[in-house]
Amino acid sequence: MIKKKTNYTLLNKNEYRLYMIIKNYIEEHKYSPSYRELVNLSDYKSVSSIMLTLLKFEDLGFIELDKDEKGRIKSRTIRLIYTSDIRKKLDEIKESLEV
Repeated sequence: MIKKKTNYTLLNKNEYRLYMIIKNYIEEHKYSPSYRELVNLSDYKSVSSIMLTLLKFEDLGFIELDKDEKGRIKSRTIRLIYTSDIRKKLDEIKESLEV
């Protein structure tokens, strides 16, 4: 069964903040935060809500999650995809959210 990608148009304020938390954490520590650390660093209340948001980021092309051949997440590694197009999208989102 092929998973259909969802069309997302915009991030909300919490999602934008989570992306920036991940970006800043990776820049500072040179590795990605654990899902539990993301809960502690953000306004999210559970690891499952973090996972749903990470899957949304992946669908949008903002990150890559480390998956096995069956598509299951196999480690907590989060790779940022920070191209000029994504930077432009994030700037537009930031402006629209007035973060």
